[in-house]
Amino acid sequence: MSSPSDSAPRIQANAPERARTGKRRVVVVDDSPIALAMLEAGLAASGYEVHAYDAPDAALLGVQETLPDIVLSDLEMPGMTGLELCRRLKEGTSRPVPVILLTANDEDAQRVRGLRAGADDYVSKAASLEEVTARIDGVLRRADEAERLRTLFARYTSEAVVEEALRRPSGIALTGERREVTVLFADLRRFTPLAEALAPEETVAVLNAVLGRLADAVLTCRGTLDKFLGDGLMAVWGAPVQGPDDPLRALEAARRMVAAVEALRAQARGDTTHPYGQLALGVGLNTGIVVAGNVGSPQRTEYTCIGDAVNVAARLCALAAPGEILMGERTYTLVSSHGPFEGLPPVQLKGKSQPVPVWRVNGEGQRS
Repeated sequence: MSSPSDSAPRIQANAPERARTGKRRVVVVDDSPIALAMLEAGLAASGYEVHAYDAPDAALLGVQETLPDIVLSDLEMPGMTGLELCRRLKEGTSRPVPVILLTANDEDAQRVRGLRAGADDYVSKAASLEEVTARIDGVLRRADEAERLRTLFARYTSEAVVEEALRRPSGIALTGERREVTVLFADLRRFTPLAEALAPEETVAVLNAVLGRLADAVLTCRGTLDKFLGDGLMAVWGAPVQGPDDPLRALEAARRMVAAVEALRAQARGDTTHPYGQLALGVGLNTGIVVAGNVGSPQRTEYTCIGDAVNVAARLCALAAPGEILMGERTYTLVSSHGPFEGLPPVQLKGKSQPVPVWRVNGEGQRS
């Protein structure tokens, strides 16, 4: 077996070969030359691209170069234990690599220590090669699913929400599930005449300036950006991750949105011919039961929420005056201590048999 210092050039030279073969890359770390050689040979024969290290320090450097799909590490090693190596691999700015710990000691206490260190699985050194490869495949399948979900939701919500969803045992239901959410619709007022007066490039620049700030408010308040709708957007709190303060976060996002648009308008210094001079935002909030999941065709799908609660939020947004936030009864009930709010006469919304109670959000970030 080559020394750690000799292995780095070999790894670098194999990079084009990895791209060609498409094999899953495995880093194996063990201070026992015999155990290391056996694992390296067995895994290579099973179709993996294997990079073997007899010291944890060398493995840490090797991981940065090889970018492995998974690391198998001995638990008991001199200098740096497998537990410490696992912790270091799970820390840092890049996506943590899956880790399986190998040990000759199969006691429950050791297993718990490994799992608490962040290990994805734990296997005895006495296990057969068949069991080791089965464990590797199982961890890689879970890692692939997690990465697929990260990719899917990265465009919708903050990294913190994605990571929280992935940590939950139940995961994320993509096929549709009933849940209570708070839905927000935001729409620019007076934008159509503005767009008619501007060159297309200027119109896009104004839209990007506004929608960027609205999306920032959603992500800052840990919501899910459902979709952009021309000169507005739809956002949801409670899907894919639910929290006890979802309605309050949605309310905070609405206030931030209105304040952000008002700040843009203030840049015009009263000049109504300025692109920001007449900008204003209307917002509708509503809480209720929806079905959340992937909707679309096999060629194109999107994660969204469907239900009456969504329709009511959209219609409240349409009713909102410039600079106004309107919310439905359930939302008001859940955030009533975070006002001031003003009860308005019930309104008859399209598709509803009875008038719907409505509240207006007053106070900071609102125009009277």
